[in-house]
Amino acid sequence: MEENKINKKKNKILNLIKYSTFFIASSYLTIKFLIFMKKYNKNLLIVPKKFGKIGKFYKGGFLPKMNLREACLILNVTPRINKNTLKETHKKLIMLNHPDFGGSTFISSKINEAKELLMKEINKKNNLV
Repeated sequence: MEENKINKKKNKILNLIKYSTFFIASSYLTIKFLIFMKKYNKNLLIVPKKFGKIGKFYKGGFLPKMNLREACLILNVTPRINKNTLKETHKKLIMLNHPDFGGSTFISSKINEAKELLMKEINKKNNLV
């Protein structure tokens, strides 16, 4: 009977030691993590760009008459794009390059021309099917 009471007290003490050790270790790691995040957060919070890979640009100019390849390069899409994705991509690009918000009239006209050409291609494919 007395041994049982002693064992229960030992178990309680051991559990208390386990939990306090866990709490101290987790607090220490949390503090270290927060210090790390504060020090290096500029590098960790970089959001990737949605339009293409950074640093890889088409080095040519615009063609006199736009073709499918050039339209895809301008909008950074594949020729197998669907209407909804094309509209979303066009909307994002035109918002970034609109003349009312400091963008170029020439570039925005090329973006619109590319969208029209791709929409015609999509409509042709849909009519054939």
